[in-house]
Amino acid sequence: MWTKYFKKRPGRLQSSLTAKLLHGIEFVQQRWADYMNTKTARLSVRQRKMYFLSFCLLFAFANGCVMYQALTRRDVPASQQWPVVSKHAPAMPKESEAVLTEGEKNALRSLRRRLDSLSATPEGKAQLESFLNTHQGFADSLLKAEELIK
Repeated sequence: MWTKYFKKRPGRLQSSLTAKLLHGIEFVQQRWADYMNTKTARLSVRQRKMYFLSFCLLFAFANGCVMYQALTRRDVPASQQWPVVSKHAPAMPKESEAVLTEGEKNALRSLRRRLDSLSATPEGKAQLESFLNTHQGFADSLLKAEELIK
């Protein structure tokens, strides 16, 4: 019945991972539907209607409770509110907390040498300027990391 409303559009390409995932979800849904059909096969029509009615009433009651609480909630104490996420950048660790391994130190030194060699030519300088303009704060972070090495 629903297939005429939800037809696959021609020309849409899906990756094999997405196709496998969708096939897996469909398989689980089909197995769940078969299991539920075997469980309810022995019930009479009247029993099915009663179970369906109780299911609908239960979820209607639960949704009504949620809506009632949302609409009648007045002043919420600060201890029950969601925490506000700060929009500031995270603080850098103190020098005593920062521990770099030798591999990390060598990688930073190598990066610094590459950046210095890049600034040796006019094309390299333009490329470096473009990179630093698009990645604001990179130079400051690199200087801070170099301070941690020393």
